[in-house]
Amino acid sequence: MLAKYIILIAGGFIAGIVNTVAGSGSVFSLSALIFFGLPPSVANATNRVGVVFQNLFGLGTYAKQGEFKFKNLDPKLLIASVIGALTGSYNAVKIPDDQLKPVLAGVMIFMLIITLLNPKKLMDRSMSKNSSKGKSLLKYAVFFAVGFYGSFLQVGIGVLLLLSLHAFTDLNFKHANIIKLVFAFIFVIPALAMMSINGLVDWKLGIIMSTGQSIGAYVGANFISKTPSAEKIIKWSLVLVLSLVLLKIIFF
Repeated sequence: MLAKYIILIAGGFIAGIVNTVAGSGSVFSLSALIFFGLPPSVANATNRVGVVFQNLFGLGTYAKQGEFKFKNLDPKLLIASVIGALTGSYNAVKIPDDQLKPVLAGVMIFMLIITLLNPKKLMDRSMSKNSSKGKSLLKYAVFFAVGFYGSFLQVGIGVLLLLSLHAFTDLNFKHANIIKLVFAFIFVIPALAMMSINGLVDWKLGIIMSTGQSIGAYVGANFISKTPSAEKIIKWSLVLVLSLVLLKIIFF
């Protein structure tokens, strides 16, 4: 039993680092929870306990380092994502696990392609052809969808948020990576509440894992704050993590 708790904390630690540096650390934390013996639906819900703590620790560390700036946060996009999250959380407990795999695989393939093709250049090129009204509607629709997805599925939301913020704002990967923690923290709350009401959250294991996730978030945030080449590291971390997620979904 002790070995399983150690694996749980270790999985949370790795997830905290990966989520703070790029995203999709849930690949590690979910695997640890399932290894512990939880059903996939319970593991998916319980994982969100650690997500709350790791985002708080990550943001706190970035703020201490002087990296977090409120001017980089667009409240309108945040509101759009919260509305999406409230909608997604209502449906989060209804979809069977076996129906999630093809959807998740498709999303990951799309994000991998976009990352390699440079999302900001692609969006700047396409949006320059549209009216300013069209640009705004597209932005809000995307962040509504991001909020819905994050509250509904969670896995891969860090990557999706990072790409969306980088593509639709003036933020580079490093600063978008910091702001994504605000979004992820706020819209994980309604999903966690809904899943808890439906009895899907194992709070004991969630809190144990959150210890590792919080420490990992602190380590990851410190690493990014002190690394000059953080922009490139985050981009290629995204590529690596997305590839690993796809392999896990397709073959395991």
